[in-house]
Amino acid sequence: MKITNDDEQFAVPMIIKLLTGTDETTQITSNIIIRIMNESSVCKFKMNPSRLRRCINYIRRYEISSIMSSNKGYYITDDEELVMKTILTIDSRMASMLQARNGMQHMLNTIRNNKKTKK
Repeated sequence: MKITNDDEQFAVPMIIKLLTGTDETTQITSNIIIRIMNESSVCKFKMNPSRLRRCINYIRRYEISSIMSSNKGYYITDDEELVMKTILTIDSRMASMLQARNGMQHMLNTIRNNKKTKK
């Protein structure tokens, strides 16, 4: 998914600024990031969880910063092991999503075949 110009110009730099200096022990939750951004006079838009995830993905995709995530929040690291762990987690999620997609394709084919046999 694409991000908006506002996201690129305001949200992405603000997210990086908020997370600069964080680490595994000083993570910031998405709720706190969203609250800070929504209370800021810099943001002229409403931040929400979906928009935050899109911005985080944008930051990762364009190699702006190595933002990590866990069930405790977000943080920035240059630890090779932690970055590799995140890559493996993303690979696992992609594999699960592909399996779900293939299952849905099979169901779609079944639905189509059932409609053909009813005619």
